[in-house]
Amino acid sequence: MKMTFQIIIGLIVLGLIIGFVIKNRNDKKLKTKEIENKVLMVDGKPILKQFGDLTTIDFDKYPIWVQCHIIDYEEKWYDDTDEETFRPWINETPVSPDFAMFLVKADLKLKNGDVFSGFLTPCLKSDYNNENDLGLIQPQIFIKTGERFGFWTGMFPLKSSDIDRFYKMVGKSAEEIFPIEFKAIEGLSIGVTSGKINGFLTIGENRNIMITK
Repeated sequence: MKMTFQIIIGLIVLGLIIGFVIKNRNDKKLKTKEIENKVLMVDGKPILKQFGDLTTIDFDKYPIWVQCHIIDYEEKWYDDTDEETFRPWINETPVSPDFAMFLVKADLKLKNGDVFSGFLTPCLKSDYNNENDLGLIQPQIFIKTGERFGFWTGMFPLKSSDIDRFYKMVGKSAEEIFPIEFKAIEGLSIGVTSGKINGFLTIGENRNIMITK
């Protein structure tokens, strides 16, 4: 009789634990669903912008943009998106790079102390190798004309004429510009959100990163 009573109590406790775990999981699912579906709508449509069309004004209005192509998979506007389509993020912060791909407003400080606005893509620490490994973070800078420049060129180095144009547009020499210190605005994201830009970065043979100024 005593053994039976202990078994019953054990089953009740086990049931409560299982119920708590299930509720916890359901709460997380509901929270995730709520986050994914909370979209800024204007006239019944989301604000969608292509990566190449984003401006400093966009980041002044909305300091975080999220890539639509995966997280909006079930939305009716999905067919209007591709891998370079982003929309404003109006949910909880800080965001995490393991949830989606984000573009986060950042400050970029030149060697001479001048500060420019820009943005970056936060990445996980496990994906970050060294300060020149900026293929995932890809910091972008807005200069005073509103034009945007990036420093990660992938496998194809920039032409010297393009680099000279960058210096002319900024109005500074390479010695005054590099290294650039970049950092996401405080509280917007976790992960790797700061670092240095030592020049224009290109992947060479054996994945060695070449620096051009």
